[in-house]
Amino acid sequence: GVRGRLEVSGYLDDAAYGATLRQADLAVCPFEDNKAASGSLSSLIALDCPILASDTPLIAEYNALSAGAIATFSPFTPGALAGRTRELLGTPREQLTRGLGELRERLSIARIAAQHVETYRRLLDDRSDPGASPRVARRMEPA
Repeated sequence: GVRGRLEVSGYLDDAAYGATLRQADLAVCPFEDNKAASGSLSSLIALDCPILASDTPLIAEYNALSAGAIATFSPFTPGALAGRTRELLGTPREQLTRGLGELRERLSIARIAAQHVETYRRLLDDRSDPGASPRVARRMEPA
């Protein structure tokens, strides 16, 4: 029941790709557990495109950062994918994208860089503290 709504575009330049994703009703992402998909997901999240993905550990991690940001289907079968797609196509876009803004913020380069700086600062502070754990201090030693 989605024949008129399915688009397989082939290569698109950045502007056309962005415009297509901003207008899409749903990005369907049947990823296998052992396949990397963070690049595709990053684009979809950045452009606020509703996502349906297989229930993989990566998607579970993203949904732990922002509950329900990415809709999932399970088991990894054509029937489960079709059923969930049909269900979500009847759901308002605002509801399908509700958690993507928070996920975008939690995954932003600025936020992750700040977390790294804070971690390094804490480790360096521990290293300068004579009472710090020797294990932490050794980890900071050059290899």
